[in-house]
Amino acid sequence: MYYDEQKEDLHARVQDAKRSMGESMNSDNITKQNIRKLYQSKQHIQRYGSPSQRNYRIRLGIILIILSTIAYKLIYSNALEFILQAFTR
Repeated sequence: MYYDEQKEDLHARVQDAKRSMGESMNSDNITKQNIRKLYQSKQHIQRYGSPSQRNYRIRLGIILIILSTIAYKLIYSNALEFILQAFTR
């Protein structure tokens, strides 16, 4: 079975327009429409990830950049040698 996202989006917009103009829908159509919307949102989350996953990746990237910068500064400065000499005394 092939899922056509554009066709389903068009169908949902047409149904919303009909509902706003006063045309009533039976419960079967409402149930089918709700299932379609849930399926679309699930596909969107699978494709692009949930917002919490994106925020987690951004925070993790920032932490890695900060730690890498600190490590770089320590390696290429005299501070690391000073700290090591303090521990060996």
